[in-house]
Amino acid sequence: MSTLASNPRISKMIHSISEIWFLLILAVPTIFDAIFEIGSKGKWTIPFTLLSIAIILISILIKQLIQKTAWISLVLGVVLCFFSLFFVAAALSEYDEFPLGTEPNALSLLAFGTIVGGISFVLAIKMSFQGAYKLYTD
Repeated sequence: MSTLASNPRISKMIHSISEIWFLLILAVPTIFDAIFEIGSKGKWTIPFTLLSIAIILISILIKQLIQKTAWISLVLGVVLCFFSLFFVAAALSEYDEFPLGTEPNALSLLAFGTIVGGISFVLAIKMSFQGAYKLYTD
């Protein structure tokens, strides 16, 4: 009996969902911001350091999709876990800036910030556990 989950490509994609998530979170805004900056101002004004860090992280995540390395998964998972916690804390801090807290923008900020930050946190923990498991079982 063949199921969709037994397909090797689907199974590999399910195991790589952390890398895919963070790749989308990093690559899509970086590319769209670059297109917008060049299109609207006619020049590149994105800070070079920020762009360099994004490109390095994107290349590491693409490398992890092709061939997973245990220690890179562990370190990247821990780093992205802290970034995810920082993102949730920043969203909660911005939510406190609203006087009532029941405005539609405040609620959408709270919902978006906690959902994206929470998913990122869970997937970063998953990535680090996968790296630790692979590191200590090999």
